[in-house]
Amino acid sequence: NASPCTESMLSLIHRLFISNNALGGCFILLYAILVPIFKVVALTLGEYWRCSEEEALVSRSRSCILAVHFISKWACPDM
Repeated sequence: NASPCTESMLSLIHRLFISNNALGGCFILLYAILVPIFKVVALTLGEYWRCSEEEALVSRSRSCILAVHFISKWACPDM
């Protein structure tokens, strides 16, 4: 009777690094953790700056949204 295997993304990344699979660990870290964090931060800033009085902040808002659109076209779906 085997127990169920439960594993988090962080434990998988840790296991890859300790088993000398740093490249795989880096890719999973990038796509499963860093890209989604960047997308949330960029969308939050984009929405925050969208209604600003300053034209420069409105322009940054558009850049944040466009960056998320670009990343979403090539990045794997968020996990």
